[in-house]
Amino acid sequence: MPSTSISTPTASSWLHPAPAWTSGSGQQAWARRCCTLRVCKHILAACRHTFVERVAWREPGLAHTLRYARHIYERTRHEDIAQVALNEGLSQDTVRGIFERWKKTLDQRGYPLVKVLGLDEITIHKGHGHYRLVISASELGIVLDVLPDRSKETLEAWFEQRGTAWCDDVEVCCAATWDAYHTVAKTKLPNAQRVVDRFHVTKNLTDAVTTARRTIQKQADEATQALLKGCRWLLVKNREQAD
Repeated sequence: MPSTSISTPTASSWLHPAPAWTSGSGQQAWARRCCTLRVCKHILAACRHTFVERVAWREPGLAHTLRYARHIYERTRHEDIAQVALNEGLSQDTVRGIFERWKKTLDQRGYPLVKVLGLDEITIHKGHGHYRLVISASELGIVLDVLPDRSKETLEAWFEQRGTAWCDDVEVCCAATWDAYHTVAKTKLPNAQRVVDRFHVTKNLTDAVTTARRTIQKQADEATQALLKGCRWLLVKNREQAD
């Protein structure tokens, strides 16, 4: 039996305005509002082990979102760190730390470090069977690359170009059902949990239900066939949408 998780009532969040500053044109402006985050701490009842809730849009151990960190990095590329710190209501050490982390991340062959990696395919010309592999980072909301095909060799070469350190940092690989994706992820992403994306899980489940329904209908008597006729969409509806 799994251990019970108890959430302590320490989670809170609040907004505070950053200080105002005067621009070069003499107009007063305000920095973006900062959101200070504290996430839930959970306690396992059985062993009293504690752990902090992790979310994809927040770096572990830091009180800001990935999007806000990227905003700070973009500002420090063109402005003085002291000025950015003053405008954003942060310490200079915090701003400098964000800048250095993001610079190191983006300098690694131009690809940011990601925790959740997505692998899926698209076809440029429908019906021709030629697929291209789309590699994305869902927590950053960006497409990392589009490869010319979805072969095992092409994906392996892409991971090798990223380097071992980059691959080791990936925690989740969410991919379509193509075998090559999961085979390569198993060897190249040793720390990643491999999962199938929701679209393909739902599609496979729907196909299995349809096959079972047709088999039952063919073997049933006339009264049962009449009862089951037209029930396809009822079987695939969400529970809350069913009448």
